[in-house]
Amino acid sequence: AEAPGLRGQLLRWGLLGFLLSAGLGALVGVLLAGRRRAEARTGRRDRSLEVARARQKALREALAAPCLELDPEARLLAWNAPAAALLGRDLGALLHQPVWSLATDGGGPAMEAGWLEHLGAAGTLERFERADTLAGPEGQPLAVLWRVRAVRGADGQGLAGFLAILEAGRPA
Repeated sequence: AEAPGLRGQLLRWGLLGFLLSAGLGALVGVLLAGRRRAEARTGRRDRSLEVARARQKALREALAAPCLELDPEARLLAWNAPAAALLGRDLGALLHQPVWSLATDGGGPAMEAGWLEHLGAAGTLERFERADTLAGPEGQPLAVLWRVRAVRGADGQGLAGFLAILEAGRPA
């Protein structure tokens, strides 16, 4: 008489286990599908970011004017050949350094203060100009006028960095 009761309990527990494992399997399937969709979105975003960066690089390299690409903190990210020729030095050594690293000896603090003032307004600022004195090819003072444009992120809101065109020979 006890066997059918035991068999019934085992059957109920087996059925409950089956339902739980099926539910768990379905949940895992839903989570994996969501992850695959998120990875696909991220992949599309990564591809579009690569395309945008390639377009920006092509534009920077096509410019005849000396051009520097800066991050939101005004650190050097990239440059074109005319910028390297104008400054007459290996800009690779200054990669990820702030633009005021380009200043003549002793001019860095004043240049830094001026840039920090512009960076503080960068959330609303679209473009600005400023005159500075940089160290030229032989270390001599080189007066430049920066024509700087803020570059917005893909969402159009956040600051992605700056594109700076240098005009040499302008009084600082």
